[in-house]
Amino acid sequence: MKAAVLAALHRAAEAGALDLDAPVPVRNEFDSALPGAPRFSCAQHYDNDDAVWERVGGAAPARWLAERMIVRSSNLATNIVLGLVGLPAVAQAWALGGARHSVTGRGIEDFAAREAGITNLVTAADLAALLGTLAVGATRPGQLARRRPAPPCSTWLFAQEHREDLASGLPRAPGSRTRTAGYAACGTAPGWSSRPTRPVTPSPSAPPPSWPTAAPPARRPRTTPAG
Repeated sequence: MKAAVLAALHRAAEAGALDLDAPVPVRNEFDSALPGAPRFSCAQHYDNDDAVWERVGGAAPARWLAERMIVRSSNLATNIVLGLVGLPAVAQAWALGGARHSVTGRGIEDFAAREAGITNLVTAADLAALLGTLAVGATRPGQLARRRPAPPCSTWLFAQEHREDLASGLPRAPGSRTRTAGYAACGTAPGWSSRPTRPVTPSPSAPPPSWPTAAPPARRPRTTPAG
């Protein structure tokens, strides 16, 4: 999901719709994807990056927020960036990246929308297609960056700080880039390497993923009917 949000952000910047270096208010309150539902917030204990939370009430450049969304998988930064670009822009990024089934329908921890069936769906094949398109765009204009390459996408993916799963079997050297997502019962770890290399698998001795184990906060009571 976050890679698609990143692609949408850079498409908007390339089109001149926003300035990546302009300050953006850092607020922990977001519109629900469910019409009529109350605004929702993220829980800090369920996030991976305290640096963004330290700026709540202030401002930060969109470029920095996008970086934290990728390198530390910040949920708060993701929702802020998603609010900047909008859900339709992310849907277009998925489509241009070759996705056939993946959908970004709501922000992270938008429980009212989730209960109403508005969800975020990602498949391994679609992630591979999106990363492949981003890899092309790192060296020449492509579907997601038509006028010029967008190097920050590949730079930030390479700077990913989570080294579990697929990343545990890749060399810590320029040329290997990964985007990892973890869940309670399964994990996905799409990635690409721009250097010729033999197939790799995660190291058997690598520790298990250290994703947050705390349950999300209790869902807020719905004040309007779902529909």
